[in-house]
Amino acid sequence: MLAILSASTFNCFKEEFMVSGILQSLLEIVNDSKQQGSLYIRELCFNIIGNLCDDCRDNQKILRRLNGIETIRDNITLM
Repeated sequence: MLAILSASTFNCFKEEFMVSGILQSLLEIVNDSKQQGSLYIRELCFNIIGNLCDDCRDNQKILRRLNGIETIRDNITLM
């Protein structure tokens, strides 16, 4: 997760990550809030999603299509 977090800040990797379907996996991890001790991993997922969508309209559109905004909103209130 830390390697993905570091790579997600580079524009050249943003589109490659999204093509690979990583966003869906990250949202699934965020949704799995019932696991004890998952706060750190969920926090990493929030940061990666933020990096992938920063200044990238295509990634923002994909996030909206996957209902990612609602997922993030709902899970931030649980933290």
